[in-house]
Amino acid sequence: FCLSYTLLNQWLSRYWFPKEAFVGIIFSAGVLVFFPLEGSLSYCILLSSLFFLNCLIVGIKERSIDEALGDHSLSSAGKLYRVLMLAACLAVNWRLLPMCQELIPLVCFSWLCLSSLYLQRKKITVETYGVAADGCLLPAPVFVLLFN
Repeated sequence: FCLSYTLLNQWLSRYWFPKEAFVGIIFSAGVLVFFPLEGSLSYCILLSSLFFLNCLIVGIKERSIDEALGDHSLSSAGKLYRVLMLAACLAVNWRLLPMCQELIPLVCFSWLCLSSLYLQRKKITVETYGVAADGCLLPAPVFVLLFN
C-alpha cells in the first residue's frame, strides 16, 4: 500500500492526488494491526479521519511548497472545500466516538491539540508545525500499543 501511494503520488500529484487521505489510511492501518478484529472498522475510520485531519492541516501549512513544486492535493483545494473537509472529519469523529469509547479522551485531546496548533499556524515554522502536528496524534496510538 505504501509503495502504491508513493507511485501514485509521483505520477498524479502534478494533476491531482488526495495524498492526505492516503496517508491517513496508512497511519491508521499501522496502528490497527494491534487491534482485535471485531470493531476494527470503526477504529480504522475514526483514526483515519483523525490522521487525515493532521495531514490536511499540515498540507495547508505547506501549500506554498506544493505550489512551488506544482503539486495538487486536497489541501490545495479552495477554502470552502477545506472547511467542508474539516467539518466532515469532525462529523465522522463525533459519530464514531461512542463506538470506540476507550479512545474518547485521547481523540478529543488530539483534536484539541490540533485545533490549537492550527490557530497558531502563522507563528510557527513549517518544519516545527509538522512535527508538532504529528506529536498531537501520539496519545491514541500509544494507548493502543500499550493496552491492546
